[in-house]
Amino acid sequence: MSQTYLVIGEVRDGKLRQVTSELIQAARLARKDGDRIVAALLGYGIGPFAAELSRYEIDEVIAADRAELEHYNPDAYFPVLCAIIGQAGADAVFFGHTAIGRDLAPMAAARLGAGQSSDAVSVERSADDLLFTRPLYAGKAFEQK
Repeated sequence: MSQTYLVIGEVRDGKLRQVTSELIQAARLARKDGDRIVAALLGYGIGPFAAELSRYEIDEVIAADRAELEHYNPDAYFPVLCAIIGQAGADAVFFGHTAIGRDLAPMAAARLGAGQSSDAVSVERSADDLLFTRPLYAGKAFEQK
């Protein structure tokens, strides 16, 4: 059964943030044949960045370009994010380790009754599961789950 991986991209200071391409790479590492990668951008005036994202080897770009999303506000972003997750039919959502990602990811997990893995530094595919590695004890040890 195919999976859909949704990457939540971010724009800051007039540029697509580097974390967006890192998340796309993580989704590629998770992908099996037949799986889809969808990228989403939320903001205002983000058309050029959505076009930039479409140049990556992904299946779809969803852009929510609205004036109320010009500046990050969880009350505005969260309902739009939930609608995008539903529209994409996402099985997993990749957020950056950013202020926005650290705010929205747990809210989305709670709303969807889904699990969450935070602070992952790598992702690997095992037989049928994804394994996320994250640092513990200020990077002195690593946990894989």
